[in-house]
Amino acid sequence: MKDIWKGNWEGRYSTRWIGSISELRQLIPTFKSMDFKIDNRGINKYLNLIVREPLGEAGLGNEVNPMEGVRIPIAAVSNGYQRGLYRGRRQGYKLVQHHELLDSILETSKEFSDESKREQDSDFEHSRFRILPLMNPEVLEATLQISEYGARIRIEFLLPNYKFFFDNREPYVLKIICLNSVDRKFALRIGLSLYRDFSNEIFIAGFHRNHDQELEDRAIEVFLNYQFNRFVSGEWIRASISEEDIRKRIDSWIKRQGLDFQKVKHLYAKLLIELGKVEAYVQQEAGKMNYFVFRSVLSTLVHEQETLHLQQQRMAQVLDILEKISEEDQQSK
Repeated sequence: MKDIWKGNWEGRYSTRWIGSISELRQLIPTFKSMDFKIDNRGINKYLNLIVREPLGEAGLGNEVNPMEGVRIPIAAVSNGYQRGLYRGRRQGYKLVQHHELLDSILETSKEFSDESKREQDSDFEHSRFRILPLMNPEVLEATLQISEYGARIRIEFLLPNYKFFFDNREPYVLKIICLNSVDRKFALRIGLSLYRDFSNEIFIAGFHRNHDQELEDRAIEVFLNYQFNRFVSGEWIRASISEEDIRKRIDSWIKRQGLDFQKVKHLYAKLLIELGKVEAYVQQEAGKMNYFVFRSVLSTLVHEQETLHLQQQRMAQVLDILEKISEEDQQSK
């Protein structure tokens, strides 16, 4: 394990480390939610205090730091005392430990890789996606970016046991990127993409939840299992839809979701223009769009034009909606 970068990240001094997941775990602290108070009397009933627990011997660095052996206040958060105005739900803060996030991903990936426990689709053998048993995910090499005091982390690693054979070249492997913050700087996020050396990453799906009641128990496991099942079925590779149907369905979806999604519509219109210039897209069946080709082209454009990652996530969200609609259409026939 070694540190490979130091600098400012999201307004905090941070360090980037590389090593096995087992090694990097030593750098990830745990946190606790406590009453927001002064002494034992001055308690604010609307807030909780998030504190970092004392670190172990490894600490967050190589230098001796007396602050590593004590609790450190991280953030003041809502405790849900008042009922939120948003859809009538309580909006109390839900603390998600960095270790819990990582455990959910690794355990779900390992369990799904066990063929004896996995429900195989009838088309599995014809799919281009292959999964080998993942025996010990803790030995996987990963990159960890962590802020001072450990409140914000970003972990990325490859799952070489999850392979996708799209052409005659080396297969893509599944890449997982996850972010979490206990100081509410950003929501909990998980990104799934396909990675291959000397190729652009192909963004497949994203998970995004605020630290509140929307982040239900096992929500991460449900998301991953759904996406993994889509992978092995192979349907996400073969599916296609006409551009006319896409436009109609996006319009309908935007109206249901509200004006905030006009940005998605604008981005989609812009992307269609760019797609018309790309040979891989032009060669598709006339009037049809293959979902996987669309994702590949989108990833290329994002890389070449330095499009914001948020815009890529919006387009991935549009594609997810369209694919679900397409699957429902197929089932109704």
